[in-house]
This record gives sequence, C-alpha cells and structure tokens, in this order.
Amino acid sequence: MPIDDRQLRYFVDVATFRSINKAAEHRNIAQPALSRRMRQLEHDLGVKLFNRSNAGISLTEAGGRLLEHAAKLIGDFDRIGAVLRNSGEPTSGTLSLGMPPGVSLMLLDRITRGIYGGSQGVLLQVREGGTQDLLDRLLEREIDIAIVTERDFAAPLDSAFCYAETLFFVAGPGAPEAPAKVALPFALPDLDQDFLETAYDALTRLGRPTEVDMFMATISSIKLLVARGLACTIGPYSALIGELDRAEWNFTAVPEMPLKRYVVWRRNESDSPVIARSIRVIQDAVADAAQQDTHGFLTLPSD
Repeated sequence: MPIDDRQLRYFVDVATFRSINKAAEHRNIAQPALSRRMRQLEHDLGVKLFNRSNAGISLTEAGGRLLEHAAKLIGDFDRIGAVLRNSGEPTSGTLSLGMPPGVSLMLLDRITRGIYGGSQGVLLQVREGGTQDLLDRLLEREIDIAIVTERDFAAPLDSAFCYAETLFFVAGPGAPEAPAKVALPFALPDLDQDFLETAYDALTRLGRPTEVDMFMATISSIKLLVARGLACTIGPYSALIGELDRAEWNFTAVPEMPLKRYVVWRRNESDSPVIARSIRVIQDAVADAAQQDTHGFLTLPSD
C-alpha cells in the first residue's frame, strides 16, 4: 500500500512526542488506530522505524532518516494541494470514497460515471482497504463514505445495507472440481486481513483445512497465479465477474455464506448533500451491476 501525507504527519507526531498515546491525543484519534498506522507504515517501507520499550519510543536509524525527509515531503503534498486549489478549475469539493479491492473492480467505473455525469466540479479520491482500515479512516475523517463488509459499527457511524454477493472457491483450468481435492497452494490478498476469518469459515464449509499458503499484494496477483494453475483462492463475485463470464476456471459457490456489504458514513453528516448524493450514486451503481448479473450472485435490499 503506498504511503500518503497523513501517514507521514502521524509519523512526525509520534517521532516528536516519542509516544503513541500522546500523538493520538494530539490528533484526537484512537491509540490502537494510530498504532496500526505506524505498523502499516513500517510494513509498506520494509524497515523498522521505532524502537519500542517500557521507557517509550525512540527512532531507529531508518526512522531518523525518514524524519529528516518527512517535513519536505509533507511540504510537497501541501504545495500540490495549493496548486490544484488555485488552478482556476471550478470545484465543488472533494469526495473521498473507500472500498475493498474486489468491490472496486465491480463498481468503480459505474460510480465514476454516476459522480461525473452529474457534476464536473468534484475531486474524487478512492481508497482501497479492508473493513477495519476503512472504518478507521472514516472515524479519522480521512474518507467521507465507505463500502465495507458486515460487522458491528461504532456508535458515531451510520450504515445502510447495500447488497450481498456470493463467495466462490476458485481454481484454474485442469484442477479438480471438488474444492477438497484441489492440491494447490491457497492464496489470499494481504490488504484485507478482515477477510481472513470469512475465508477460514468458507474453507471449513468446503471441507478444506483452514490454512493460507500465500499472502499476495493484490487480487490481480492472485488471479494471475490461478490462471497459470499455481494457486487457488476464495473471493467474492465482485472480484471475479470477468472470469465467471468467460467460464475458464473452476468455480464453487460457498453454500449459505453470502458476503454482506454496507455503506457507512459519519452520523453527524447524515444530512450532508454530498453523503446523500454519494449513497444514491452507490445504490444506482449496485442496481446497474445487478441487472448485468444473470445468475443471481448479487442480492439487493428488499423494498
């Protein structure tokens, strides 16, 4: 996952205060969320940035080098924003939308048409991530609205059921049709750790061991391995539409386990015209996708 200016600002806060708790209080965000952000930053950069001990936090050599450059990088982000704001282009605000990668494959083009078909004055930002990451971003005001998987949502958030989609066990050409007999490495995307328990439940239902052999960076990487007969996986309909249409792989629907998706936004912004319009655009995009689904793999809310 590429780093952004918010991660760098959080890093500078932690490095300055030498404390996750004090940096979280300064930013008015939850301490666990900030801890996850710093661990994600270390993972994304491939280096250890902090030495953690009972006495507090200190920077590693790599952390010190990043701190030296962070101010300039943040300044560059700010200057880019200033250039865009002063470019003379008419704008009516920014819409930051979060969604899982699979959902993005199915809905992003439809959502884009819906947003820009009604207004050219919107700067659209799309963030992909797992459910917990997207909910954290909502609470931290990094995104405005998100499509996430079903769970208990925090009190400051409102939600609406969006749709449910079928989960599939997938193996490439030549693999046995029965999932329990497929002797290929099992792969999942590492971007969405929230999906892991769902995958374990699905594997159990299909009579397979709950073991993951490979975590890959993207769904696209996994599908490439599946196409070459080197891996199998479990994924939602939204991530597999093209392959289902071509009928080139072996697909097994996971029984009685639809993946439920919700639209979520901050409760104090329920009356915002931007949020109301975004919900309509998302609902229209899902309805359009459902019209193209001739197999009943998408289920819409009942009236």
